[in-house]
Amino acid sequence: MAPASAGPGNASVIGLRKLSTGSEWEIWNGIQFEGRSGATHEIDIAIVPRQVGVQLRQMGGMPFGRPRVAIECKDVGQSGSVDEMRAFVARLYDVTVLQLHQAHLAFPPPTQGIYPGTTGAIPFYAAQVTYWDENRHTFNAIARRTGFAAGAAALTNY
Repeated sequence: MAPASAGPGNASVIGLRKLSTGSEWEIWNGIQFEGRSGATHEIDIAIVPRQVGVQLRQMGGMPFGRPRVAIECKDVGQSGSVDEMRAFVARLYDVTVLQLHQAHLAFPPPTQGIYPGTTGAIPFYAAQVTYWDENRHTFNAIARRTGFAAGAAALTNY
């Protein structure tokens, strides 16, 4: 994550705290996440535990795994296509870490849903068993100025 001293045009972070539980979160804008494939995926708006951001700012790197909230923002005039929706779903699946992925991870058990980089720092969220479970454990959306084409709307349940 670029520091504030990097100037405008970089990613931004807003911190927040839930008073009833004391849990701290960060809202990220335009941060690259690393997927299991090794590809990077920019998530326009993401919400993650504050400690993930703290560790990344200290150690560098990028988050590995899936944020609790992921929102793709589209400011285009035409309706969203099936391909746009497929690309979003594929991006989410690549950044999802499930329990069965443990054998392929460089991190020690127990398997977690998001890691602050690949340096062995403290991970967060117990990984889910299935994509179905993970999709219900997180909030994922596409925010559009316009609607979706008929075929794309059918994919929104995924």
